[in-house]
Amino acid sequence: CLRDPWANLAFLAWGAEHRQWLTPWQSVPINPAQQQLLADILLDHLFDELCGSLELGEERAFLQRLDQHLPQPWLRGVDQRITLQVRLLELFAEQPHWSPALFDRVCQRFGWADDNATVPVSDALWQDLLERCNRRDAPAAAAAPAPAPPDHRFKRLGLVIYIALLLQ
Repeated sequence: CLRDPWANLAFLAWGAEHRQWLTPWQSVPINPAQQQLLADILLDHLFDELCGSLELGEERAFLQRLDQHLPQPWLRGVDQRITLQVRLLELFAEQPHWSPALFDRVCQRFGWADDNATVPVSDALWQDLLERCNRRDAPAAAAAPAPAPPDHRFKRLGLVIYIALLLQ
């Protein structure tokens, strides 16, 4: 897998799922740079699939693929989980075609729908995504004004402090 990760992607995915590769419990001794390389390959592959689903308007396939990967052990680490969340939000920002319902379901999976949620991207990017949802959902929301979005700066600061403490 380290010599040619893309050619051995199926084996890499099997090892990550069934042998807990890329987790603290893995039995394969590899250094952190090698571990990061393999995790990045798995994330890239996942995002290729998610992006393809969004481009084709296959929101159900998008959610199924995401739900299939979320419980995998290699995605349970703080670093991988945050990377996953940031890349998902950036994917939504880059892709023009997705429904507010899909975005809402993804937000629910990561707890971003909660008023006290910590969203790992800039306020500007988060607000842009919320505005896109509101514009697309405008006919349904026309009767009631949208609530003011929560201020996530302090929540993100708490997340950064938490991560720094974990890494010590």
